[in-house]
Amino acid sequence: MTGPDASAHDRKHRSAPAAEGRWPTFLVIGAGRCGTTTLHGLLLQHPRVLIPPIKEPNYFAMRALDIDFEALSVSARIAWADSISDPDAYRALFAPPPQPQPPFPQAPQPGNEPIAADGPLPPETVPPPDSPPEPPLDPVAFGECSPVYLAVAGVARLIRDAVPDVRLIAILRDPVDRAISHHAHNVACGIDPEPDFEKALIADQALGEHANYLFHGRYADRLEPFARQFDREQILLLDYGAFAADPLAIMNRIFTHIGVEPLAAMTTDLRALPSTPAPIPDDVRRRLAALFADDTRNLVERYGFEPARAWSSYPTEPASA
Repeated sequence: MTGPDASAHDRKHRSAPAAEGRWPTFLVIGAGRCGTTTLHGLLLQHPRVLIPPIKEPNYFAMRALDIDFEALSVSARIAWADSISDPDAYRALFAPPPQPQPPFPQAPQPGNEPIAADGPLPPETVPPPDSPPEPPLDPVAFGECSPVYLAVAGVARLIRDAVPDVRLIAILRDPVDRAISHHAHNVACGIDPEPDFEKALIADQALGEHANYLFHGRYADRLEPFARQFDREQILLLDYGAFAADPLAIMNRIFTHIGVEPLAAMTTDLRALPSTPAPIPDDVRRRLAALFADDTRNLVERYGFEPARAWSSYPTEPASA
């Protein structure tokens, strides 16, 4: 990274001129198809939170994968969208915007003096305000949302090296529902040509350990690198179902976690990137739930994530000896 831990890797990726910026104080690390786009929109509403209007700068993933965005092909740039691999450009995302300066009064120029009025001046038609408007509050929490962070190896260590005191947030969804939503999203975007979920799942499983629809829902495995690098109190795990049911309550937990005051009210009707999966047969759901059962149990036992006990993927039988 920059500063005392600068390296040849940093110099390779530094293409923009140095900019006044800073590292984030919080990161939304995942998971995909678990409401992070809605979360990003809600975070934008807090006056003490600075979050870039672009979602998914993916900086730490780009660094972990050793990708220089500027060197990518046009098609790869489209796939990575708003990603940033340059450290100065990334830090600049969190530079507070400059405060507007009051206009400087200009002295009258010769020959341009105000004309004296004949008699008293007319009253002002618009009364001046009783007090000047309040200046905007300075941000105290700086962050971004990149759900890919939970899935890319090496990201946790890079985040720890850059910002060891960062606060991390992950929204987790029943992995069965998450996989179904992921497939519906991929079909809608033209990423997966197979519209039948069961057939798509079979093809996906053929990829082995990194089968896409299974990989992202194995949350306990994905969280393990973060648990090694950060104190448990730095990582806030939230349930997607609770978030959907009461967004304000969950947002206020997030605000407390990142060090800003809770809000009394928010505009919470911000559901984004919706997908409408086709009905999935119960037997397919049960088979898929069994594939996630061990990981969901570990999520409860290792990380104390009690909401997972209500998921379809939480095993009803005790673990075998």
